Amino acid sequence: MDCTIENTSSTEPTISSIMMFKIVDKDGRACAQSIMTQGNGQLDGVIGAGRKMTGQYIVKLN
Repeated sequence: MDCTIENTSSTEPTISSIMMFKIVDKDGRACAQSIMTQGNGQLDGVIGAGRKMTGQYIVKLN
């Protein structure tokens, strides 16, 4: 999934896709993040005030 996160605050939060994101299917079943697959950019790190972070969040379907 291609994602963009925008920081609209005046603080600089640290983002961790492993700790903060949860993807569920249409039936509410959780999908696990795929750690072994290389994506196009990671969604992890510090987002400065007024900045955006773009990357891919890859899950494996059970």
